[in-house]
Amino acid sequence: MASVPAPVAQHPAGVGDLVTLDRDHPGFRDPAYRMRRNDIARVALDYVLGDPVPRITYTAQEHGVWAAVWRRLGPLHRRYACRVYNEVAHSCSSTPRRFRNLPTSTRAWRPGRDFG
Repeated sequence: MASVPAPVAQHPAGVGDLVTLDRDHPGFRDPAYRMRRNDIARVALDYVLGDPVPRITYTAQEHGVWAAVWRRLGPLHRRYACRVYNEVAHSCSSTPRRFRNLPTSTRAWRPGRDFG
């Protein structure tokens, strides 16, 4: 009978992780963070081209992190990114308090757009 590997959370630090973190990464020693990263990675790895894009349910804390990221990056993108990027980003961007899932964002994209 074949053995079944233990869930990621039961492995010693980093063994069996789908997402490899540097030892100096802030989440390296946080088992809950590592498990969450691996759960999201598993959804991505299990995706089959042509299937509906899976939806990830983000926590309030994760939305807060993305809100902080976008507050910082938004002005930089508007100043330094190309016009096409800014147009597409505006049409599918997250709000300052909520991070959009990929299925929601892709519905906002217009066919024929490219970044060339």
